[in-house]
Amino acid sequence: MSFKVRTLENEDPVETAFLQALQRVVDGTPSQQKTRALKLSGRLSVCQQHVAWEAGKSSRTPISGDGAKWPRVRDEVERAKRYVGAAARSQPDPGERSARKELAALRAEIAALRTERRILTAERDLAFAKSAALLLLLEELKRERLVPVTSEDERLATRRAAEERYAAS
Repeated sequence: MSFKVRTLENEDPVETAFLQALQRVVDGTPSQQKTRALKLSGRLSVCQQHVAWEAGKSSRTPISGDGAKWPRVRDEVERAKRYVGAAARSQPDPGERSARKELAALRAEIAALRTERRILTAERDLAFAKSAALLLLLEELKRERLVPVTSEDERLATRRAAEERYAAS
């Protein structure tokens, strides 16, 4: 599971820029020249300064300290630091992970994906059923003239009736 920055709908554009920069730093996909150079040298880390540079700002002051203009960004940086640190500690050394453990992890991932697929399939089927029910209701309302019938609907109804007469003969 990867780290996702928590965002709000109506954020300040500068705050949004900082949060997007944080996500790029965590993902290891910086876009600014300075942070790309840090990434290439292996020194890019999740910290307020690197997030500020990635956001195109020269100072971390707006997101650091108690008087920060965007304290939520500071809190998200701290949350990302904890996540990245915990992920680094929980990853076993590549040399000590056995094939059986790898296979067990892959089987667990497959089981989780199958469960997710079943849930999504059920949601899709429910949406199709609701859509079909609404279409039937709309047709019934049109027959009862509770919903205005468009000329396209009338044309299709006439065509259907003609096709039915032709099929019956």
